[in-house]
Amino acid sequence: KVTHTEHTTQYTTHFFGGALAMELFSGPTVLLLAVSLFLVILLSTWRALMKTPVSSRTPQSTILPNGMRVFHLLREEVEFLYQTIFEEEEYLRHNVQLHADDTIVDVGGNVGLFSLYCHRKLGGRLRLLAFEPLPPIYRVLEQNFALANRQQIALARTSSKHSEHREETEAKEAKVAATHQGSLLALPYGLSSRPQKSVRFFYYPFCSLWSGAYADTSKEELSRVSELVLRNLAGGRGQFFAYLIHWCPIPSLRRYLVESVVWHWNQVEEYESELRTLSAVIDEHGLDRIDLLKIDCEKAELEVLEGVEERHWPLIRQVVAEVHDIDDRVNRMVELLRSHGFCNIVTLPGPPPFFMVWRMLGVQSPKWTVSNMYHLYATRDIPAQ
Repeated sequence: KVTHTEHTTQYTTHFFGGALAMELFSGPTVLLLAVSLFLVILLSTWRALMKTPVSSRTPQSTILPNGMRVFHLLREEVEFLYQTIFEEEEYLRHNVQLHADDTIVDVGGNVGLFSLYCHRKLGGRLRLLAFEPLPPIYRVLEQNFALANRQQIALARTSSKHSEHREETEAKEAKVAATHQGSLLALPYGLSSRPQKSVRFFYYPFCSLWSGAYADTSKEELSRVSELVLRNLAGGRGQFFAYLIHWCPIPSLRRYLVESVVWHWNQVEEYESELRTLSAVIDEHGLDRIDLLKIDCEKAELEVLEGVEERHWPLIRQVVAEVHDIDDRVNRMVELLRSHGFCNIVTLPGPPPFFMVWRMLGVQSPKWTVSNMYHLYATRDIPAQ
C-alpha cells in the first residue's frame, strides 16, 4: 500500500525527473553537451601530443613490415623512413645502384634505416660507414648496427658449422667475425669542409630528422607551417587529432592548438660534437673507393663535398643527397660534381622542411606550393637510353 507521502514523492520525482530529462535532451542543451564533450576529447588529445619526450630515454624497438627488428626514438619517423627507403627505394633512382661488396658512406645516418636497407639488400656483403654526431641519435644507430652485425655473424657461423673438420670450422668462424664485425660501422661525429673539435649541434626530440648543425627556428617558417597544416587538415587520414581539429567549431581554438603543437615540436636541445672531413676519413679507414656517398645532413650537404680533396674525388662513384637550396646551393653542387666527372646528374623537388609535422598531425599529402628541398642523384655512368 502506497502512502500519500510516498505517492507524492514518486510523482514529484517522476515529474521533475522527466522535466530534467526533457531539458537535458532538448536541442540547445544536447548541442552544448556534445560540443563540451568534443572539446574535452580534443584538449585531452592535444595534451598527449604535447608531452615532451626525454632524449636520454631508452630507445624503443619495433618490427618492420619486412620482419626486421629496429630500435628507434619515434615510431612515426621509422614508419616514414621505412616507406621511403624500403618500399619506394627513394635512394636507388636515376641509375644509382648497389652491388655486393660495395663501400658505402652514409653522412647523416640518423638511426640507420638507410644503412640497414643497404645491409639487407646486399646480404651483409658491404662495408658501410655511417656518421651521426648527435649523442641521442647515435646511441640508437649504434644499437641497430650491433644487432645487424650480430645477426649477420650468427647466420654465417651457422652455415660454416656444416663442415666436418673442427679446425676448418674454427678458421671459417674467425674469418666470418673479421669480415662482418666491421660491415656496419657507426661513427659519432659529422663531416664538413674543415675539421673542428667542438661544434654546436641542434637536436629536435620530436623530429630527429630535423637535427643538425643548423637550427630551423625562425618565427616566419613556423607560422607558415601552421598555416599549411590548417589548410590541409581536411585531407588528414589515420590521425585522430587531425579529425578533431578539422571539426573544431571555434576557429581561434583550432589555430591556437595547431600553432602550439608546431611550436612545441620545434623545441630544441643543444649538444657539442666533432666535425671531420671526408678526406680525413678516407685516409684514416683506408678506403680505396666509395661506391655510394649518401648525404642527408640538414643544410650542410655542400660542406661535405667541399671536404673532399682533389686526390680523393676519383674514388667516389655515386652521390645521392638531400639538398636545401639556399644561396643557389643546388646549382653549386651540380657544378662541383660535374667538374669532377659526374655526367649523369638529376635534381628533383622534394618535400619541404617540417614535413614530419604534417605526417604526425595526419596530413598525408600537404599541398605545398614552395619547397627549397631537392633530391640530387649523380653517377659517373651515362644511363642506357
